[in-house]
Amino acid sequence: MAVLKTGLAASSSSLSRWWMTDYQQNSTAPLSARAGTFYLRILPLGASITWGQASSDGNGYRKHLRDQLRFDGWNVNMVGSRSGGTMNDRDVEGWPGYRVEEVDVRARVVVPLYKPSVVLINAGTNDATQNYYVETTKDRMRTMIDFLFSTVPDVCVVLSTLIPNTLNPGNVAMINDQYRTLASELQGQGRRLVLVDFGDGWMTTADLADTTHPNDFGYKKMAAKWHQAIQTAESRGWLSPPSADVAFSDAAGGTTTCDKTFGSGNADPRGGTQVLKALSPRIIDDGQYQHSSQAMGKIHSGFYAGDDTVWFAQLVSNGADRGGERDDWVFSQGVDAIYYRENLGGGTFGDKTLIPTLGGKCKQRGIRWGDVNNDGLDDYICIGPEGNMHPPTFRDVGLYKQAPKGMAQTNVRLGDIDGDGRLDYCVVAGNGDIYCWRNGGVGEKAAYWQDFGASRPVFTGKGMGNIDGVMLVDINGDFRADWLWLDDTGKATTYINQRGQNKDLIPYWDSVGVTHAGMGEAGARSQIRFARLYDSGRHDYVYIKCLTLVNGRCDYEVRAWKNTGGGGANQKGDGVRWCDMNGSGNDDYVFIDHNSKITIFQNVNTPPNTDYTGWYDRGVVLDLAGVPRKAIHLGDWNGDGFCDVIITDKATGALDVIQTYYDKASDSYTFSARTRVVQSGCTQGWGVGVFDLGIRFADIDGDKRVDYMCLEPNGRVTGWLNKPGGLQWKDQIKFSVDKDRANHRWADVNGDGKPDFMWIDKFSGDADVWYNMGERQISGSSFWWDPKGKTYQGSSSGPNLHFANLGGQGRADMTEVNPKTGLGWTWFNSCPPGGDDGTVANPGLPGLPAGGGDGGGGGDGGGGGDGGSSSNLDAGRMTAASLAAAAAEEVVVAEAEEAVAYLVAAAVAPSLAAVEAAACSDAAMAVCPLSDVLQEVSYCSTMLALYSCVLTSLSLPDQCPLNTCGGPGCKNGGCGTQSEGDCEPHEANDCTLIVSSTLTAAPGKYSTTTRVC
Repeated sequence: MAVLKTGLAASSSSLSRWWMTDYQQNSTAPLSARAGTFYLRILPLGASITWGQASSDGNGYRKHLRDQLRFDGWNVNMVGSRSGGTMNDRDVEGWPGYRVEEVDVRARVVVPLYKPSVVLINAGTNDATQNYYVETTKDRMRTMIDFLFSTVPDVCVVLSTLIPNTLNPGNVAMINDQYRTLASELQGQGRRLVLVDFGDGWMTTADLADTTHPNDFGYKKMAAKWHQAIQTAESRGWLSPPSADVAFSDAAGGTTTCDKTFGSGNADPRGGTQVLKALSPRIIDDGQYQHSSQAMGKIHSGFYAGDDTVWFAQLVSNGADRGGERDDWVFSQGVDAIYYRENLGGGTFGDKTLIPTLGGKCKQRGIRWGDVNNDGLDDYICIGPEGNMHPPTFRDVGLYKQAPKGMAQTNVRLGDIDGDGRLDYCVVAGNGDIYCWRNGGVGEKAAYWQDFGASRPVFTGKGMGNIDGVMLVDINGDFRADWLWLDDTGKATTYINQRGQNKDLIPYWDSVGVTHAGMGEAGARSQIRFARLYDSGRHDYVYIKCLTLVNGRCDYEVRAWKNTGGGGANQKGDGVRWCDMNGSGNDDYVFIDHNSKITIFQNVNTPPNTDYTGWYDRGVVLDLAGVPRKAIHLGDWNGDGFCDVIITDKATGALDVIQTYYDKASDSYTFSARTRVVQSGCTQGWGVGVFDLGIRFADIDGDKRVDYMCLEPNGRVTGWLNKPGGLQWKDQIKFSVDKDRANHRWADVNGDGKPDFMWIDKFSGDADVWYNMGERQISGSSFWWDPKGKTYQGSSSGPNLHFANLGGQGRADMTEVNPKTGLGWTWFNSCPPGGDDGTVANPGLPGLPAGGGDGGGGGDGGGGGDGGSSSNLDAGRMTAASLAAAAAEEVVVAEAEEAVAYLVAAAVAPSLAAVEAAACSDAAMAVCPLSDVLQEVSYCSTMLALYSCVLTSLSLPDQCPLNTCGGPGCKNGGCGTQSEGDCEPHEANDCTLIVSSTLTAAPGKYSTTTRVC
């Protein structure tokens, strides 16, 4: 039988010193000064086990280890290019499936960036299970470790052997032997390397969740081993302050409020995570354009002579809404006279009216018409022989666009390429390639010209022949100029212009084949016109048929074919919206199709999880047929935490609200009736593009209720604050920055709870941000907007980017949505991860077996290592087998002391009652039986006796001192060997008697020398 040596009865002073050094990290006393004043910058490096696979929270061993180091008193910053798990400091470099050489590749990327002071390596399991050159795994590991030391000379490398697995245990054992040898060799070379041996038998396959990965308790055991190794490194003086030559602060992190910096989304290892896969059949577009037409016959007649020409242009709107334009009949008679006839609808035209200011301004062949300033009316444009563009808008504004070198009047084409309502300037090269420049700005003249393709063609020639046949015409009514080529008979081949997916404004051109059969007459092409005659917004086909030609005079009639085609105008990406519909803290994906059916795809993530492998498709929740999609907005109108559906009236600004109710218990949505909440308001309505909205909703005052914003075309903002008592008018909320409103957004960039003001560059997607500093009269505005310059680095063109909270931090992440496919990728806007998960506390790591040092063979461990502070008396998980092993080797004083230290640490306060509650519980007795080891004497009884002795030796508060009797401890039987009624003075050495008496007591739950629980 094992006998506890009498050395336990050391003097109170020596026992106190022991307690305050080796075991301070396990006590409830103040943290010891033994932890360094610098940060431990730790890089967990490996594969799926390092990642934490199969752990219930995804943290693996990392949180347990970090918590223990923090409890020791260390400052800790975990680093790595990935974020995994639910812990705050969740940076990691774990790559499931990676072999050693692949982990090495990652190390060469991240180690120079992070310059860790400690690297924890667990790699090689995939080499073993994949049977990948197992015999040379050591060499590949040595290559990686050599790189670590060459890059960060002061780094401490903690190399682990592999944990057991059931797939290929033979290969695991072979690699483990190699790693032990490698550790011994490197230590012999003076390297700061500690070996953690997970193959020493302490971890078993019972600690696995599957064939390879630990379960939660297995990860906790791993943490205990890592912790022991770091203690060993500390004792050898191998832990050094981390390098300051990095682009981050170890102290930063653990918050959701911080400034966004340009490019930070790329620095986040989750950058580019695919979040949308467009698998639902409800994510739809309006299909490919299918042309059809209705012959309208003869609609007009007249004559022209010489160079006289006929055009169509909207000169008189008569209040027609955008998309309902009707082009008027415009024609010249002689050099000095241009007339128009108003389109009265139905293919009829009004009286002939002279436009007196235009005569003689330009030769007829150079005259063009188009809307250069997005006011809905076509302007008069003269293309000079040299190709320069002069649009006077009936008021001469001078040279508008100078032609590129080598291009002349015959090369110039005008069309709205990006669908913003402003006519762009294009030239057709001899091979049919088209180059275009965007008419930028918000005024009547272009503030700047932007090369759509950055010197690349916007459209590549199709080898159709004579470039005279190239026309830019909006065939499907989406305000984007489509490409048509007419042969000599007027037969048209068409490519539909749709929003592209790249970081430029080059469109996606959808080939739809031959759309118009032509007239079947040679020379008809010059007499073909396209015009909006019938209120559909689509261009109709018009043929000016010359009936007689005598002495240069043509008597003609006008024949028309009404365009009844459709499709190609609405892309999948146009319907993407975001809002937190169920109050989860993450935005949900809401799709509104072109028929105004609303589908919710519920975000299944709980913040801060960002595993976007799927969405919960709730189906169509509302059908708002007849309501224009641009009139539908999402936002929490009543402040209940659920986004409501807000419907705007374009003409009056009236608002209707459909309130959303989400019941968490039943996981179901209900919606209120549509209710008018505002009778009139903003009359800015919306413009021609998908995102040109004059009405927006954003909670700019941070009261959890969206406010009603009114945007003028130049971006100036007025509006109403949505207060519980009603709307409060604010004259100017944000002054204009002379940027087009279609590219303005509102989103909380810095996580302070208030949406900020943004402008997105239409080409690059880069975003300028003005932080919302709250209400304050400044620069004529009622709110203070602090300009921060470019803050987001775009991944695609501006219209493809969305700014929703998908990271669960209340910050605007950037999501790119492919307009054609509806696929989406997110770059997360996160503050540096880090910080503690609440109050620093003892994580309760399991005790380790004796002799569990680094075992490298080259250190003072001599094969078993220096052993740290471990013992076979595993107080955290006592088993009969471990106690039997202790009995076989005799329990030495240090082991008895460790058992006592466990009891001290387990107590809420250093009192017998607290320890008794822990050690004598049914749960403790169930896992710590001693019946087959120490002659049926209970573990509870032994631990109480040891604890009693320690309290006596230390003379702790609430216990009787060494030489007195009658105190609370005495009454509880905790101070001495006698019964309560016969308590006598005794010496410290009486502790020996207490322990001996306990171990030799007759069978039973408690010794006669300790208090019965």
